[in-house]
Amino acid sequence: CLQRYIRYLICQKLTQDNKQVVLKQLRKLPWDESETRDFVIATLFDVRYLKFDRIDSVAAICSGLDVFHGIGAEIADAILEEIRLGLEENDFNQNQPRLTYMKYLGELYAYKLINTQVLFDTLYLLIRFGLNAQLQSLDTEKNWQEEDVIVKHFGYRKLDGEEQKPFLPSTEWSDLFRIQCICQLLETCANYYSKFCFIFRYDRFLLYFQQFVILKQPLPLDIEWWVDEMFDRYHYKKLAKWEDVQAAIATIESAEMIKSD
Repeated sequence: CLQRYIRYLICQKLTQDNKQVVLKQLRKLPWDESETRDFVIATLFDVRYLKFDRIDSVAAICSGLDVFHGIGAEIADAILEEIRLGLEENDFNQNQPRLTYMKYLGELYAYKLINTQVLFDTLYLLIRFGLNAQLQSLDTEKNWQEEDVIVKHFGYRKLDGEEQKPFLPSTEWSDLFRIQCICQLLETCANYYSKFCFIFRYDRFLLYFQQFVILKQPLPLDIEWWVDEMFDRYHYKKLAKWEDVQAAIATIESAEMIKSD
């Protein structure tokens, strides 16, 4: 039947070498039928069990079909919803599919199906989702007074009049997996770091990312290697001390406040 043929084209036949051939075949489908259109979108969205090296080919098909049938926004919205759902459910068994969708989102950015704002909104979501709940839980457990807790970005714990590194859980696998997701998404978009507007946002985000990483120390060796390798590959100076990261963030925020006034 037609649905089996669509699944065959996308899930089995599609490769880097025959993207144009598959795209032509998909364009010949009866797109005026809503059932066919919906099934193509659903098949292009469901990449959980595809190999990593085929994700960019699927994104290329999305881009090609979007020109004629405007399906890019629907697929991007579905992927963004899947990413948020993964953060909410924290299902360990879904880690590999979640990494796959991170790569998929990066490839959609490469094909201009999502813009830079959406990309960085997702990156910041990965480091900020559920953070307030963690801080509130810690406040309850430690019975801290409200005036002893300063929450700014990731919060501070104030001891003896000095600001100390925040005390947040560092061994939760879900938080550590977020670091992997961020690395995967950034690596997928690596070829676009040369754009000036991207570089500024990228550098800004990496400061907050380093802040998040420091909060989760000590990291497992494989995750720490991935983070270090990413910084080394793009010649970005990694700040090892909490105070240095905070000072750099304060400088950026001060400049942004002056600019906005």
